[in-house]
Amino acid sequence: MNAITQPHPTAESSKLIQSAEIGALTEALVLFHGKCPTIPKDRKGTYGKYADLSTILEKVQPVLNECGLAVIQLPSGEFGLITILAHTSGEYIGSKYEMQPEERIIDK
Repeated sequence: MNAITQPHPTAESSKLIQSAEIGALTEALVLFHGKCPTIPKDRKGTYGKYADLSTILEKVQPVLNECGLAVIQLPSGEFGLITILAHTSGEYIGSKYEMQPEERIIDK
């Protein structure tokens, strides 16, 4: 057995961030949902079928661009991630997610 430190979320770890106005972003997001194609679940995993990230991005990126939307992800500190949905108007909504390391015993 080995002790491994792995990050795990805490209840207080997610924080919403957004611009003062999100009206144009909301309109673009509604448009995106109307135009976004069905994404095939073409991979099989332990818990069932899923769509891998490259397939999802291949399908949604052109529609995001058409609607003036972009998804941005940035690291934050040692165990954090900031995800932002931005619109060409300058409006945005996102979250900052921090995880706390926890030591776990893993059987090898």
